[in-house]
Amino acid sequence: MATRILRIWFFLASTVLIAFPDWLGAYRPFNTEDAYPTGKGIWNLEISYDRLRFSDRESHHFLQLIPVWGATAWLDLSVTLPYLIIDQSSQTFHGYGDVVLASKWILVEPRSGRPGIAFRGSVKLHTGDEKKGLGSGDVDLEGVVAGSYRVGKTYLHAMAGYTRVGREKDQQLKNFAFGGVALDAPLKGPFRLAGELEISQPQARNQHGLARQALLGGYWLIGTRMVLDGGVRFGSADVFPKWNWFLGLTLFL
Repeated sequence: MATRILRIWFFLASTVLIAFPDWLGAYRPFNTEDAYPTGKGIWNLEISYDRLRFSDRESHHFLQLIPVWGATAWLDLSVTLPYLIIDQSSQTFHGYGDVVLASKWILVEPRSGRPGIAFRGSVKLHTGDEKKGLGSGDVDLEGVVAGSYRVGKTYLHAMAGYTRVGREKDQQLKNFAFGGVALDAPLKGPFRLAGELEISQPQARNQHGLARQALLGGYWLIGTRMVLDGGVRFGSADVFPKWNWFLGLTLFL
């Protein structure tokens, strides 16, 4: 069943590429927010697949479509549309996850010798079935402050954020802070290196300390129309997946 669903999803993603041949390249694969605007009137589309493994040997397939619209030169609007397949030892669950609506305001645009600053606000809806583990069953609110700085052809990004967790379905959850730093450096020709480190407080009340997740990957600028990215993440158990490899494709109009 899981293999069949994956094939259908990749077929739909390929259909998007055929239907919109003028989509151009954009920026992935970081979780760390950046301070660069999409651009007024520009549409971005991110298509991604993640395979996640947790410490309890539970495996997740995580599929996402994220359209992003540059509403103005300083405001981006986006929606995250996830689809999850959860493989457990005895059964498999699949379905739509929690949809995320977000907006990013560019407070200070990055320029030569000057860092950029942005604020991102988002709301996570309870569209996924929490009984199957596809969603939390509650609405979460999140705010992130991000900064970006360019040194030659290398880009540095950093963020700090806070999530207010809905607890109507689970009283054991708590609000949490998180942060991240990312490095985007040139390699050879159209290839670039992507590195990232994230930290987060745990969501459960009975967990303490900071969880960490590291990314090592890269992306390939395919002409002026698209960007293909891939890599692997390693994280602390219970908060982040034990490991997670991913593939992504970003296009914009």
